[in-house]
Amino acid sequence: MTGKTNDIEVFNKIITYSDTIKKIINEYSDEIVDSLLQNNKTYSSALTELKQNRPIQNDDIQMDIFNQVSEKILNVATNQEVKA
Repeated sequence: MTGKTNDIEVFNKIITYSDTIKKIINEYSDEIVDSLLQNNKTYSSALTELKQNRPIQNDDIQMDIFNQVSEKILNVATNQEVKA
């Protein structure tokens, strides 16, 4: 196997990159949630603004961020009666 990369090494690199990408997406979605909640008076208006800026449907990373942000806003809304 001279000159070839070990399949396990490649797989481990892919896992590392995937974990890094997931972490970045999670941090980025937290920033978006904070911004939407600060700039809107209601949770509903925050979700409406998010939906108006919905990403291209065939972009998996953008859709992942969109879905995480939507879920986080809904979680905040269900855990609080009044938006502070």
